[in-house]
Amino acid sequence: MVVFGHLQTEAALMPAAAAYGFSPVIVDLTGAGVDLFFVISGFVMVFASRDLFGQKYGAQLFLARRIARIVPLYWAATTLFLATMLLSPASLSSAAQAPPGHRKPFIRAL
Repeated sequence: MVVFGHLQTEAALMPAAAAYGFSPVIVDLTGAGVDLFFVISGFVMVFASRDLFGQKYGAQLFLARRIARIVPLYWAATTLFLATMLLSPASLSSAAQAPPGHRKPFIRAL
């Protein structure tokens, strides 16, 4: 849902969209996708850690498991991004000129 909302915004800015008469969906429910994601992920976290409720060190164990699951992936993604930025910065930004009112690519904005 969120991706669809972003695609509509990007498509509306494309010159080809004007030629074909593109019009975004009138009722935009794409923002509800973020809320739905957080509700589902919260349910999954509670369900997966249900055995820790009421235990003496349940909160500490939950936090330790959560950090062990998230931090390595974070550092892997950060390392991959930095390596790509250093080795091939052109692959992270578009060579094309952005249309008026459109944000610049992240790397060029720096």
